[in-house]
Formats: sequence, C-alpha cells, structure tokens
Amino acid sequence: MDHIVIDAMGGDNAPDCNLLGAHLALQQFPDVRLTLTGPEDTLRHHYSKIAPIPKDRLHFLNTTQVITMEDKGTEAIRRKKDSSLTRAVELVAEKKAHAVITAGNTSAAVFAATLKLRLLPKVERAGIAVILPGSRRPFILIDAGANTDPRPSHLAQYAIMGTLFSKLIQGIPNPEVGLMNVGTEEGKGTDLTREAYNRIKKLPLRFRGNIEGRDLYTENTVDVVVTDGFTGNVILKTSESIAMAMMRWIKKEITASPISTLGAILARPALKKIQQKTDYEEYGGMPLLGIDGICIIAHGSSTHRSILNSVRVARQAIRVGLNTYIAQNLNKI
Repeated sequence: MDHIVIDAMGGDNAPDCNLLGAHLALQQFPDVRLTLTGPEDTLRHHYSKIAPIPKDRLHFLNTTQVITMEDKGTEAIRRKKDSSLTRAVELVAEKKAHAVITAGNTSAAVFAATLKLRLLPKVERAGIAVILPGSRRPFILIDAGANTDPRPSHLAQYAIMGTLFSKLIQGIPNPEVGLMNVGTEEGKGTDLTREAYNRIKKLPLRFRGNIEGRDLYTENTVDVVVTDGFTGNVILKTSESIAMAMMRWIKKEITASPISTLGAILARPALKKIQQKTDYEEYGGMPLLGIDGICIIAHGSSTHRSILNSVRVARQAIRVGLNTYIAQNLNKI
C-alpha cells in the first residue's frame, strides 16, 4: 500500500481544503494510506467536520510549527524544525513514507527536499516539472521555479528528466524536446541557452531545437519545454493568469445580451471542457524531479481538488518507479 504524507498546514486554504482533499483521496484510492502533519488536535477537529475519522489508512503526526508563505525558505527549514512541512519531508527521508505533498512555501519545499532527501546520483540540480494544457495534448515545462540561476548542464539534465517523466507519466513513447529561447535559430539567446543547446543536441533525445513563447499553445508544440526556473515560473504564472482572464472575459460577453446568453447555454458543454482543460487543479501538483524521493509541490492557492489530484500524481510516480527510472537512464547517458 502506498504511503503518502500531506503537509496539512501548507497553502493559503489550509487546513480545511487539504483535509477535504485527503478525505476524497482515501475514498478514490483504496490502495493509499495518508499521514497528515500539523497540530493534531486542530486537524482532528477540522477533519471530524468533514467525515468520521477512519481508524485505518489515515494517521496524524503532531507538529508545533508552520512555515508561512512569507518565510524565507532556507531560514525557515533551519529555524522551524518541527514544522508540518519539515516533518512531512523527514518521513520520506526516513523511508517511513513513499511521497510527500505540500501546497506551502515553494522555496522551503525545494530546500527541504534537496537537503533531507538528497539528489539522485548524477543529478546536479532538481527541477520542478509542471504539466500545461496544449492544443494537441498536455506538455511538460521544466523548470518551473526551483532553480532560477542554472548552468547549461542543469538544463541538459532537465531535458533528460522531462523526457522520462513524459514517457512514464503521460505515456508518450518518444517525446519531442524544445529549448525556450528568443528565436528558433541555432545560436540565438544568451550564453546559457547557446551552451545548453549544444549540450542537449548531443543527447539521445528527440530534440527539435529552440522554441519561442508563441509555440507553446499551438498544434505544433513540443512535449517537453526546457528552460530556467525564472523564465519557467513567469511562463507558468502568466499562463494561469491568461486562462483565468479568458474565462472572465467570456462570462462577461455571454451575459451582455439575451441572444449571447442563449448561445452560451447551447455552448455550455464545450465551455465546460475548456474550463477544465485550463484549470491547473485538474493536473494536480508539480513533481520536483531529481531528488531521491517523491515530492509533489501543489499551488499555494490549491483547493481540495488540487490536493486530490496531487495524491493521484504521487501515487502514479510511486507505481511506475519514476526515480529508479531517472537514476538508471542518467547513469547510462
């Protein structure tokens, strides 16, 4: 049975949404057991409002501290040793659990996972992989914020890890990789992207070359987009903002007149599919690839749906042996 730890106090909507997500996950995945970290009395009180606390498959680990979104990641991990995030990661480090999920402070999560779980052999830096909706099919963006000042070798490893993640989790047999740049021609960009290009093209990958921002959401997009954490995080947050703005604009226009409202009623099924496709919560949390353990980082404003889907992603990563596969392939290359 897969054992997954949830940082119950992480995120803007903690603990209620985290607890509801955990409850739904227990119902949907009977082969999963969960441990919730945080002040046990508080968690039990809030959970009991959702449903009776099950006697098996749900456990609590009492902690006395919480890392907030305002805390500096490295300082918080060192200073708050009994935080819900710290203790959750430690359970995985001690091999008492298979995976950890947090919607809390991203920098603290990355630092805690790197410090306590360590990197896989050959891996130089961990990277956050996020699944984004494409016109043809979802694609992987790596890195989405873990490493804002990478070296070319880091980007080359992201290309490898992103490809393996795409194969195992998305089931794409031969994923195509693209390097985010300001132009598609070879030789474009900064020293970082030019050297990364030279390294990636020598790897046994299906490498298209450079891609631009306008290529991301077209029918011809790649399966794995490689970039630095700064650019990747800007792409991620901008994409989320545009998706939400588009839905607001559509809603405003379809309620502007009786005729447009009638048309919206007829188009409701299609509009619902578009909303689901662009909703980050449908994809769950973002795996931190390259560490010796499964760490899923969910959005800070996650609701219960994101936590539920993060459990699904963690469960899948455990079952396909993602880390073993990454370690074996990096060693070969």
